Parts: sequence; structure tokens; C-alpha cells
Amino acid sequence: MKDEVDPDDNKVTIGKEGTTKLTLKALKSGTFTLQLYSKDQKVVEEDLELTFTKTKITAEVEKDSYYMGTDVKLTGTNEALYPLYYYIEGTNLKFTKIGEDALKRTKSSKEWETTIKGDYIKELKLDTAAYTVFISSVNETNGVKDKVIDSSAVYTAVGVNLVKPEIRVTSAPSVVTHGDKLTVKGVADSAASVRYYIFGTNKFYPGKVDVGKNGAFTIEKSIERTEYSAGQYFMVIQHPMYDGFYNIAPVMKDGVMVIALNNTGQATSADKILFSLNERQSANAAQALCDAIDSEDIDDICTKFSFIVT
Repeated sequence: MKDEVDPDDNKVTIGKEGTTKLTLKALKSGTFTLQLYSKDQKVVEEDLELTFTKTKITAEVEKDSYYMGTDVKLTGTNEALYPLYYYIEGTNLKFTKIGEDALKRTKSSKEWETTIKGDYIKELKLDTAAYTVFISSVNETNGVKDKVIDSSAVYTAVGVNLVKPEIRVTSAPSVVTHGDKLTVKGVADSAASVRYYIFGTNKFYPGKVDVGKNGAFTIEKSIERTEYSAGQYFMVIQHPMYDGFYNIAPVMKDGVMVIALNNTGQATSADKILFSLNERQSANAAQALCDAIDSEDIDDICTKFSFIVT
């Protein structure tokens, strides 16, 4: 005789092998009693109490906030070792499943660690706002939120705050003497490099420096009498922002340095010319560059300050 199951009476009759294997699934948490009877319905064993608890998934974000376009690192626990699936929703973003290509899973045990790639966040074109990331045992390919957070699902959620990168000067001299170095220090959040421009009477000098992992950068320039006459100078420092390249850049056109619109990251004289440096005085040129960078269709940002050479 094979095992017989009577679901109405919650009863299993063991076949003539004398042993059986039961897999029990509780639809809710609680304590249940398992009893073993002989054929004459006399209790053979003591009652066995089984306690079922709903396992948990926990999650937390590594930082209080993230610059848009940077990796978002999540860590947590997964007691039952469920396959984990990730979803996101928030301002101007409907409930969306995060695909595997956008995830980097570095740990998948009871303690898990997953990174949402910054490039994916860039592609979503999110706002500076708080977003909710759901981590669930349910694989819902159609993005139906109710299925992901259904009472039968095991899930958790964390908030991810996205903030806009900034650029700021933390240290710069107001006066530089001939023969000394101009040393400017600052912070450019979430940038690999910054571009800088020095404007003065009959003087224009562009350059670029790398940014450290902590966002810090240092610009150093020798101020020699043969290159810099006495007077007022302006420096504009440009942050490339989300697309990673400078949307406005200096190029040579017909032997003249011009400021051009740079839509591809490879500025050439064929790009749209915004203005020629020959046509601008130092203060006007610096302000015109800042105005161009600050325009609505340019995602770059900048900061400007002045110094005197004596």
C-alpha cells in the first residue's frame, strides 16, 4: 500500500514501507500539532509541536544619499536564501523591475550584498528626490507591484535619496605675486576630472585636472611675469556632470580660440560656436562661459572666482 493523503482531515496514512517523508507548508505563522497514530487510532507518540514563522528579508543602504549616476550599494540578510529580485519606484518613475544587467551581486548567502549600477540610474533620468527600492522573493516581470508585496511574498523596502553633484572652491588666493604659484583647491562631487579656464586682459588659458576619489581636486599654475601681466583675472571651473563629458569646450577655429557647444564629447571646430575669445574682454568672457554652462539644455555646472596678479 502506498501513502494515502486525506487533505480534508489533514491525515496521512503511511504505506507498508513503514516510513514516509512529509513536506509541510504553513499559510500563516503559528504553532501546529503533529500526531502519530496506529491503525486502531491509539496515540503511539507524544504530540509534536511545530512552530512556523515567516522568514524575513532585511536591507539597508550604505549611505544616507547618493549623487545621481553613482553606484548604490545595498546590504542585508536573507534567512531562507530566497532568490532576490529588485524593483524601484518614486518621483516620475512608476514601479519598475531592475534587470540583472543593472545589478552587481557580490554576496548571495544569508548575508547578501548587491549594487545598483550608476549607469542604470543615469539611464532612468531620475530627479533629485527620494526613491524606494523593493527587495522581494517574487519575480514579477510585468512590474505589478501588488504581486511583489503580496501577503504571501517575503519582501522589504529601503529609501534611496538622490542628490545633485556640486562643485565648490574650498581654498583660493585673492592675490598672487609674480613668481608665485596660483593654488586652487576644491571639491567636485562624483566627477573624474574638472576643466578650468583662466581669463585676463589679452590672456586665456584652459586646462584640466583629475579629481580624487573623495571629490577633491587641486589646480596649480605658476604665475610668471612673462605670461601674466599685473591685473585682475577670472577662473571658471567646470564639472562634466551626468554624461561624463564637457558639453561646452574650447576649440581652435581658423586660428582663433572659441568656446563651442560639445554634444559628443569630442569638441571640434565643426561644433556650434558660442563665442570667440577675441570678441570678449576677460570679465565678459568668463561670465559668457558661465551663462552658457548654466543654460537649460546643458547639464554641466561651474563655479567662478577672481584674483589679482601683482
